[in-house]
Amino acid sequence: MTPRELALELGVTQLVLRNWLRRTWPPPVPYTRWVLTPEQVAVVRAEFPSRKGVSAPARDHAADVSSATTSARPQPSAWSCFSRVDELDPAVRYRDVLGVKYSYDATVPNHKAVSVGDLVVIRDEVSIYGHAFVDEVVTELGSKTMTLCPQCKRSGPDRRTTMSPTYRCPDCGSQFDDPEYVERELAVFEAIYAPTWTELPTPLPRRLLEGVFTGGDRQNAVRRLDWSAAVALLSDHTSVDGLADLRSDGDEGSGRIAVAPDGGLVPSVGVRRVGQQSFKAALLERFGACCAVTGPQPVTVLDAAHLYRFADTPVHHLDGGLLLRADIHRLFDAFLLTIDTTTWTVHLAPELHGYAELMAEVHGKPLRIEEATRPRGELLEDHRDEAERRAETASDH
Repeated sequence: MTPRELALELGVTQLVLRNWLRRTWPPPVPYTRWVLTPEQVAVVRAEFPSRKGVSAPARDHAADVSSATTSARPQPSAWSCFSRVDELDPAVRYRDVLGVKYSYDATVPNHKAVSVGDLVVIRDEVSIYGHAFVDEVVTELGSKTMTLCPQCKRSGPDRRTTMSPTYRCPDCGSQFDDPEYVERELAVFEAIYAPTWTELPTPLPRRLLEGVFTGGDRQNAVRRLDWSAAVALLSDHTSVDGLADLRSDGDEGSGRIAVAPDGGLVPSVGVRRVGQQSFKAALLERFGACCAVTGPQPVTVLDAAHLYRFADTPVHHLDGGLLLRADIHRLFDAFLLTIDTTTWTVHLAPELHGYAELMAEVHGKPLRIEEATRPRGELLEDHRDEAERRAETASDH
């Protein structure tokens, strides 16, 4: 079980739980997934009695972050975050996962300024790919492979993509193909933003940010943006409706970001699910960006699907959820797609058998998740029974 899954189960913030874990046990090896042993899970459950279903004032997640790592600020910031998710050079490759998290370290200017609630715009040298709001900032002690000039030992020589030799040192002017590498211990950060990630339908040219940057720090990986100009730019090309939702629960005009509790229902136009974004983030950590029926998919088309009626049981259970591609989710909710737990295969209702491509893609195919992460079988059996009952009722009429 991961810290994220355990935090969701116990009703505590991930930041509080992770900080406690680091004080209690050695953290995992850098660049590996943190998975707790059954013995560790038992100790944590004893230390943090579950708050699920306990009537208590809502936790101020921003205050948790403030007390643990940062100070609360009256106004969120906007940042341009340069990402190289496909970089092969180990000196510049981070642990970025587009649509999920942005990774950086203590050598990056502004590394202390990025905070929960900030708007991040993810880009590379050429394009802007999407935007999100920071849900959590995780800090760890790690290491980074630095490039050095072989002559003067300056770190970070310029890497050229269209000229040879590949590298040029701006200090001594040396040109070379093979830099020296050195491992340095430093603080590394991960800004988690998966719950609110919005991928642009078509990537925008990076040059559109020129009028949005503040300051002259042209080479920085994390550059401050003018908030109003950034929102205006994004509004012209995609929806930023999430901005109003993220700020609506704070003090009026304060700009503080309030994060909903893990479960329950609150009044809205009708009702809206609370904690749904965090539930999706937890499922992404459990399964990766993978639809249980169709396999790997872009994060933006994946839904966090409950295998039970959330309106009847408004609590998020990780063993009662799957990541499903949006269209597959609709079929599941309509009882037109079911899962047979005797074989863990997918089945389509007879009325869909005329759709050859859909049949070839999913009908009779095994579920695309590992056996250890399968959800509770009785939930899928109840769903299949209800689908059969509805089919029989329809045939009677």
